Amino acid sequence: MDADTYGSDVGVRPFAARDHEAVVELWRSVFPDDPPWNDAAELIRRKLTVQPDLLLVACRERGVVGAVMAGFDGVRGWIHHLAVRPDSRHLGIGSRLLAAAEAGLRALGCPKVNLQVRATNPVIAFYETNGYRLEERASMGKRLGASPGTEARPSSGVELHRRPAPGVVEEIVCLARSLSPAWFTPNVPEDTRRDLAFHDALCLRAGGELAGVVVFTSLDGSIHITLMAVRPELHGRGLGSELLAHLFRHASSLGYDRVVALTVPPDVKPVYGSTLRFYEKRGFVVSRRLRELWEHDALELVRPLADEPRGSGA
Repeated sequence: MDADTYGSDVGVRPFAARDHEAVVELWRSVFPDDPPWNDAAELIRRKLTVQPDLLLVACRERGVVGAVMAGFDGVRGWIHHLAVRPDSRHLGIGSRLLAAAEAGLRALGCPKVNLQVRATNPVIAFYETNGYRLEERASMGKRLGASPGTEARPSSGVELHRRPAPGVVEEIVCLARSLSPAWFTPNVPEDTRRDLAFHDALCLRAGGELAGVVVFTSLDGSIHITLMAVRPELHGRGLGSELLAHLFRHASSLGYDRVVALTVPPDVKPVYGSTLRFYEKRGFVVSRRLRELWEHDALELVRPLADEPRGSGA
């Protein structure tokens, strides 16, 4: 499908490799509460092995502004992860993506299409305007991965590494690299390697492997977070919260009264909306916007430690 299918400024076409970062960013921004098994990068990887032509993107001015997945199992078709960037909504793009997905299903002989949304989601009205109707059905599900309670969990607690050893440095760099370019710019892994020559790190392990890390240093009388990362498939399991709780106790035990973090403003990179919400839920507040600190602006977040117990640290 080309731009002429849906007007002069919008094209709907199958996903291409060059769309990966944009679609991951879009889905992580629009669906910030997705469980770890629905991580955007993992969804794309799996979809490209089954009916890849039913992973569609909408483009305007050479940029991805929407995406949707569809599939046909021989009985029913399904629509998944229909999303449009907030700055491109109310232009009919969602309806165009939906129509394109339906056309692809119809071409496979699909007689009926289903979708699921949470009962409280206002997007129901959108689907109703596109011909969908609520049906009296009971939705049931069963995870086919690990049995309940057997998923990877932190097994060896949080480790404090002061000026980490080379092996630990390499693990941290590899974790940062796995989150590029969806979350980190390409320079971050090697910048982190250099930082770790004089920064400390709190590491959390799951199944013997590095699951999450917070790298930090002391600057201007505060503890500054220079990197925080959790393996994407382990998002939503509280690992980030556990790392921060240990950092707060450790910083307080050393006499510091606040922790500072920097993040990308969501209006610069929407995927960081979930990052900002994560920090705010854990007591951070935006103190100021730093103009052109990196290739773009940054938000400085501050978390007071007045109420933290002054224990023995991590």
